[in-house]
Amino acid sequence: MDPGPLDKQILTDQDNHISKVIWEGQELGPLKCIPADPLNEFWELNESQEELVCMVGLHNVASIAKMKIHHGIIWSLVERWRPETNTFHFNFGEATITLEDVAYIYGLPIDGRLVMGRTILG
Repeated sequence: MDPGPLDKQILTDQDNHISKVIWEGQELGPLKCIPADPLNEFWELNESQEELVCMVGLHNVASIAKMKIHHGIIWSLVERWRPETNTFHFNFGEATITLEDVAYIYGLPIDGRLVMGRTILG
């Protein structure tokens, strides 16, 4: 039984999706998450990135010193991401990440007046 979609009108890229390869039993090998500094397993904002993040009022995000990359979690999410619908497909259903989720995770205020920054073109 093929676990792919019954109707390919929405998930139009199933033939190229990683789930097809996994279902066919092929070994893919490890996903490589390559940080800017391959000798460092953490991802950090550089000074200009921190300035931009602070400039738009997201100081909480800029204060995150380091983020450890969890390759297994990233690989699992990559396997389940469907770009056609911008959702993750799990065995229990679909899920997506909303701006409200991001605000909650980072402790960003979501009530009050709208905050807008300048558009930076470069």
